[in-house]
Amino acid sequence: MNEIIREDINWLIDQVNYKQFDKARILITGACGAIARYLVHFFMELYTEYNIKCEVHALVRDIEKAQKVLHDWIEKDNFYLHKGNVENSGVLARDMTYIFHAAGISATQMFETNPVDVISANVKGTETLLRNVIDNERLKKIIFFSSGAVYGDLPNIYATVTENIYYSFDPFSINACYVEGKRMGELLCYSYWKQYGVPTAMVRIGHSYGPGINLESGHIYSDIVKALVEKRDITIRNPHVTRPFTYVRDTIWGILLVALKSDDGNAYNLWNINEEISVGRLVNILFNHTFKELDLKIYYQDKEYICTDIDNKGYNIERTDTKKIEKLGWMAKVNIEDGFSKTVQSFNFQ
Repeated sequence: MNEIIREDINWLIDQVNYKQFDKARILITGACGAIARYLVHFFMELYTEYNIKCEVHALVRDIEKAQKVLHDWIEKDNFYLHKGNVENSGVLARDMTYIFHAAGISATQMFETNPVDVISANVKGTETLLRNVIDNERLKKIIFFSSGAVYGDLPNIYATVTENIYYSFDPFSINACYVEGKRMGELLCYSYWKQYGVPTAMVRIGHSYGPGINLESGHIYSDIVKALVEKRDITIRNPHVTRPFTYVRDTIWGILLVALKSDDGNAYNLWNINEEISVGRLVNILFNHTFKELDLKIYYQDKEYICTDIDNKGYNIERTDTKKIEKLGWMAKVNIEDGFSKTVQSFNFQ
């Protein structure tokens, strides 16, 4: 665990009532992912440094990758590494106290080539877990990692997006497998709570970045970090689109608060609304200010667009309402300059 991650984990431990995880059995699906990996680090640090007697079960598809990114914990007696797909691993859920269902495919290039696989983890995998915990009396919460994508195509107006507002979405678009898969995963969580009393919660995560992200995922934050780490120029396709970039430490904090304090059957927006920014402005800040010493160039596929200042161009047309999760005690703390600086630095440590 490099120093950037360790600092984040220590900060998180100071923010939550971690003693509630004592004697808990914790399942984290998709444990090699950047967000899920942070959860593993958090719980294992509680065990090794704070005498919290928890078991951590990490479900992964790639054992070799897991042994690399989770190598600090492989030999610990409370850490259990399981290989398999979540669709076929429901038996693991039967005796867990907390389940963090992070397994799924978010790499955008996979939406076109492997749509069935994208759907499967969010729908079949989610129901497999839910079906296996119906009679689990020790379960305190199963948390489904959803996405702000469930809101669909937002109208071209300034709109406040709360958890109960949805818009239409073309079911035959490239992203539909991801959007509809997340929507169905949420509905399954709500329905199993409604019919069987399974304690579920959903976190709608918005563009979370930080140490451990997949630099080849196709997400704009991955492209930006990759360019900065490799010290090369960047080409931006669409500088106008806005995104609520959220540093992983803030994301994990929200997830932990939902695990400990949320109402069952509820969804929570987990986006940093203070850092909702256009891609063009973000790249301008990072390349021309934060990492100015690298002397990197920004290019645009839209030749008519010139990167100067787009504050007044009206591209920030949406804003997510996060009052619901703020009532649990959450507030985003890390701004984009600090967050991307920490992220780039973490890769340089490797």
